[in-house]
Amino acid sequence: MFKEQKKMDTKKIDRLGLHNTIAAIKAKIPKLRKTDKLITSLIEEVETLQHREDAHLEMANRIIGNYEAKCKRLAGLVDTLEIKIADLNNEILHLRRESKKRSVSMQDYMSRKKENMEKFTHSIYGWEANEKDELVPNWDEQEVISSMREMLENGSSASKVAKILNEIGISGSKGGKWTSSSVLRTVRGKFHENLDKFTPPE
Repeated sequence: MFKEQKKMDTKKIDRLGLHNTIAAIKAKIPKLRKTDKLITSLIEEVETLQHREDAHLEMANRIIGNYEAKCKRLAGLVDTLEIKIADLNNEILHLRRESKKRSVSMQDYMSRKKENMEKFTHSIYGWEANEKDELVPNWDEQEVISSMREMLENGSSASKVAKILNEIGISGSKGGKWTSSSVLRTVRGKFHENLDKFTPPE
């Protein structure tokens, strides 16, 4: 009898414990649901962040790839420009050498013209070309040059000499007005040294 009573009490305890356990579980279900929602939300957030990170990484790789491609193109352009610059420098050096040769040739040509008393680049006051293109004295202008020298030797300034010539209507080279520099340039011209080769008219 006692044993049967003990078995019945055990069954009652088990049922009570089971009931309490179920009640405790039911009480925790809302919290578990909230926790599950939070975990789901966190997972979704992590997946979203991962997706964004992948997208940013892909974009960064694309930008880096484009940058590297542009760098390669620029490097190619730089190489091409360097080659062209080298070619241009060589061409400039060649042109300078040719220009120097032409300049020397022109100087030689001018020197020969002067030595042979032939007409060269421009007219020289006090000289004129004859029918053979030989330079001969223009004696009227040579008289003006002599007067200019005389005035300068007597203390007149070059500007004063130029003013006198302009006032009396004597034109300079090519019909221009006299200036102090043109007076000095005319009087000091080395080509006048050739005057001794000619006999002035009487």
